[in-house]
Amino acid sequence: MILNIRIDHKTADINKIEESTRNMDEIFANIQHDHQVQEYVQVKTCNRAEIYMVLDEAPYIISGED
Repeated sequence: MILNIRIDHKTADINKIEESTRNMDEIFANIQHDHQVQEYVQVKTCNRAEIYMVLDEAPYIISGED
């Protein structure tokens, strides 16, 4: 399974991107702990942050949206 976690300038301002990037690092660490991450790449620029992962199975993720 391929999983992408991202935030960019279209969905948030720069302050929210910076804050969310720290949260993404924590989420990524949790996924690595709970699942076999076969491959991954992180992309961080001034207007976006993304993590692409290849996992052995689909993780159970709570989106944070109500």
